Amino acid sequence: MTLAINFVSEMESDAAFEELSAKGAEGSSKLPKKYSGAATAGMWPIRRITYWELAYNPFVSLDDRRDMAK
Repeated sequence: MTLAINFVSEMESDAAFEELSAKGAEGSSKLPKKYSGAATAGMWPIRRITYWELAYNPFVSLDDRRDMAK
């Protein structure tokens, strides 16, 4: 299972990864990486079965709660 946190900018997504690392979070299974269309994503495991994906996608609009806008 993957849970996602969407960010409004690539810089904000990268900062979240840096903050996790600075606080001692270990085991990043996938460091932030650029994908086609300038989207970025990376993952942190939680108990080996669930992952948090920290992502930025310039083609997705987010509302005030950072949910995908309809």
